[in-house]
Formats: sequence, C-alpha cells, structure tokens
Amino acid sequence: MPEGHEAVTAADFAGMQAQGLLSTWWNAHDLECGVRKLELALLNIDRGVVVNGSRAHLPNLRLQAPHLRVVEIAASPELLAARLVARAREESVDRESRLHRRIETDVNANLVVVNDGELHGGVAALQHWWESLP
Repeated sequence: MPEGHEAVTAADFAGMQAQGLLSTWWNAHDLECGVRKLELALLNIDRGVVVNGSRAHLPNLRLQAPHLRVVEIAASPELLAARLVARAREESVDRESRLHRRIETDVNANLVVVNDGELHGGVAALQHWWESLP
C-alpha cells in the first residue's frame, strides 16, 4: 500500500491551519506534520485511518478521536540509538534528547510491536492484530 501523505509548502501548511482544515498538527524533526479533519471524520463512519503521529501530540488526538486505537512500534534503547546514529540525520545532542524523550513517554498503546528482530515478525504481529479488530 503506498504511503498516503501530502507534501505541501510551509505557506500552504500555514494556510491549512488558518482555514481550520487540520484536526491536529505538530513539528517533528524540523518538519510540520498534521492530520486533516476530513481524515479523522472517516472514523465516524467506521473506516480505518492509519496515522504516523507524534507521541507528544497523542493526548490531543485522543480527545478528537475517542475510539482511537494506538499501535506503538518500539525498539530497545540500544538498538534505537544505533539506528539513529546510522541515519546520521541529527547531531549527537539531538539524538540523546530524542532517546530520552522516547523513554519518558508512555502512550498507553493497544498494541506494542517490538521492532528489534526481523521485519516479518513485526509485520505479522501487526497484521494479526489489525485483522482481529471488529
């Protein structure tokens, strides 16, 4: 399934906010991210919506979507640190801050997939959970 994201300019994003088109928005890694109200409205007609969101913004999203189910994709702190170093996207201070923030945030997830092993194991766990939903 292709990733369903919409890339917009900073000015367009600000316009979407000003027009009230977004349910929620946040900044992650110097990128502005948001979820359109139209997307969350699909939940009211029993449609599934998958959002790759922010732990920090999760409480706000829960208020807007009371029946929200959360899947947390987790990895051990050591493996996550190694992956962040390998990506080379952030300075070491930023990586440390990100790792510390991740550990302190409890998302109260409906499902936690530990992504420390082979990809197919995590995918199988997620698929089994998804297919068991009413």
